[in-house]
Amino acid sequence: MPDQGRHRILLINFEGQDAVLLKRKGFNVEEGKVGRIVRSVYGAACVETWLPHPPFDYDVYAFNSKIAELRNPPTLMWAHTSPLNTLATFEKAPSIRISFTGGSPEYDPVLLGGPLISVEAADVGVSSFNVLAPNSPFSLPSLHEAVGKLAGVPRRVVGQYIRGGAGAAPHYHIPVVASRNADVVAAYGVYFREPMREPRPVYVILPQLEDNARALLGLLELFVELTPEVFPDIQKRAWYESEELAFREEREIAREIERRRTELSRFVESKESERKAVRDKFDFIKRILIATETEANPALRLSTSVKKVLEFLDFEVEDIDAQMRGAIKKEDFWARDGEFIAITEVSGTKNKNPKTKEYNDLLGRMTTVYKRKDLVPQSERVTGLLILNYDLETHPFRRPRLFSGGEEEYVSAAREHSIGLLSTVELYRIAVAAKDGEISKEKARRLIKQFGRIELPLEEPPIEKRQAAD
Repeated sequence: MPDQGRHRILLINFEGQDAVLLKRKGFNVEEGKVGRIVRSVYGAACVETWLPHPPFDYDVYAFNSKIAELRNPPTLMWAHTSPLNTLATFEKAPSIRISFTGGSPEYDPVLLGGPLISVEAADVGVSSFNVLAPNSPFSLPSLHEAVGKLAGVPRRVVGQYIRGGAGAAPHYHIPVVASRNADVVAAYGVYFREPMREPRPVYVILPQLEDNARALLGLLELFVELTPEVFPDIQKRAWYESEELAFREEREIAREIERRRTELSRFVESKESERKAVRDKFDFIKRILIATETEANPALRLSTSVKKVLEFLDFEVEDIDAQMRGAIKKEDFWARDGEFIAITEVSGTKNKNPKTKEYNDLLGRMTTVYKRKDLVPQSERVTGLLILNYDLETHPFRRPRLFSGGEEEYVSAAREHSIGLLSTVELYRIAVAAKDGEISKEKARRLIKQFGRIELPLEEPPIEKRQAAD
């Protein structure tokens, strides 16, 4: 015989360790299993079920929609609606129903614990969710906040959306978490009828979470406060753990914990602000890995970011004047460092390998420059620098080398014609090495002033590091 005056909780399709967790926290739980929908020998739809007692024998009903595998023949093979009729109304026990959707689509929606509640398959890959404001007059702020924290950032793939729900007096369905498309993934329901002073929670529906059992535990602890009549045995002992009876040392420790939490929160907030400032300050270095010349905003174009990187490395960078642009038909720019002067071409493509056309075009423009001493004094000193961003959708460190494979002859030709070939990946490596003090800016400029394929050489580690690695 069950203990009179003691609450009873039915767990459906939870694991054994989940029941142990709840029992350790003082909750009186029993385990049941629900399997698949099958056909009886008479053709009627049935559900494989094993329950220690009917659902109406319990105060709280918790259902995990992950269908159980019943190894032995189920103790009961109920007709499809028979085991569910007590859940199809809120006028009968269990008083509280807590369910987790998305474990499997093979169950009757009534098993979620209430009338008019249904589900449908969620969009594949949906991942952005909003916690809705508790704008119903029947909302319960503490429950709304708890459900929002649990389901606001689901840790698993959301399998199903919640549809319908009791929405007319005296039952009210209150969505809490929804996708950007307004598809609900978490909600709760309340019962309210005059002359009640406040609504009474009757169900909570959540998606699959990282740890359903701990989420269930948190909700049960909240329900102990919201519905003390459902947990008379626990409520009688609630004062035992109250702040009023806490020892002085406990209160001091609690205050210290709160102080440290506040300090940590302020520290994290400050460091996140610093982190953002660093990211914003040096974003132009990283932007060369994704930018193209087709950006609508000139400030985000590849050439703009490349100029900033070269200037960061102390090159003098200037636009080619109008007369020279007319001669070469291209808006390149000059990169200068002492006696070094290079006509610089910048181009970006999503292709796996850049086209050789950019190299040939730059070579042609250099030939024009050599012939126009009237426009470029000491034109014989002019070299070329071709900076290319390509294979944009691939991680930078997994992109192929510039003009590798069947186009190696262009590397040799570039060396012969005083042209440097520089990928944005190598420019990024060089700039970051200079920023972090691993190389000087002077060395960075020397690297970029080379001809042929330009790459940051891999430095040999110190001998002690090599010995440790061996």
